[in-house]
Amino acid sequence: MTKTNFILTLSVLVIAISCNRTTNKDVDEVETFQFPKITDRFKNDTLELTSEIWLNYGDHTPYYFGKLTDSVSIERYLRPMLPPPGADTSEWNFEPKEGKFDEYFLDWMDNREFKRRDSADLFIKVDTTQIINNNGRKAFPVLIQNKSIDTIYIGYGSQIPIITEAKTKNGEWKPIEERFIYMCGNGLHSIILPPNELVITSELIYTGNFKTKLRLKMGNNYSEEFNGTINETQFESEWDNYGERKTLPNKVYK
Repeated sequence: MTKTNFILTLSVLVIAISCNRTTNKDVDEVETFQFPKITDRFKNDTLELTSEIWLNYGDHTPYYFGKLTDSVSIERYLRPMLPPPGADTSEWNFEPKEGKFDEYFLDWMDNREFKRRDSADLFIKVDTTQIINNNGRKAFPVLIQNKSIDTIYIGYGSQIPIITEAKTKNGEWKPIEERFIYMCGNGLHSIILPPNELVITSELIYTGNFKTKLRLKMGNNYSEEFNGTINETQFESEWDNYGERKTLPNKVYK
């Protein structure tokens, strides 16, 4: 072996070992992470699974902000609930009460600039061993931690815009949710997340005729995969290319 080849081989080995260490570190972080014990004062014994026919709006309301702790008591309505997509928020007036998480919600006239969530380093974890209440529906708690050194925009209104993706029969990852969008953004506040702090939200537990893998996405960040069932039609929009509502499929699980 020539000196040049030896140096090249050694360099490749060093890079491979370095990459392997990074991968192992990331894996170790996920495997050793302890999800907080969630205390939910709402009863969970009458909650229902969610069956959707088409691509739907994800409902990921924040329930808690702060540092990582062993246990978390989640709260509903950290801010007043805003109208669903399609409603005119300019005609919706409210006087929010003071709360312990107000510092994470910016007034719509606040002119400070923060890093966008799409370019931030986030840790996303779904805990499939705990069940919480999402407006009468079963849901898994979801933790999103800001791993960057900057405060970031993490949401808007009353939503954390993560997207649920599922794997098709062909092994392709496709969204089964689209971002929760308000028709009018006037008066909407932004939600921020400081470095090393986290927000807890939820992931609806779907039911359907298709067993598959799911994951959550925000920007370039993904959660671990987890098992679930959906209706295959959830990969599709309710509307065709001409803006007409599609005919309901015959085989769906309700």
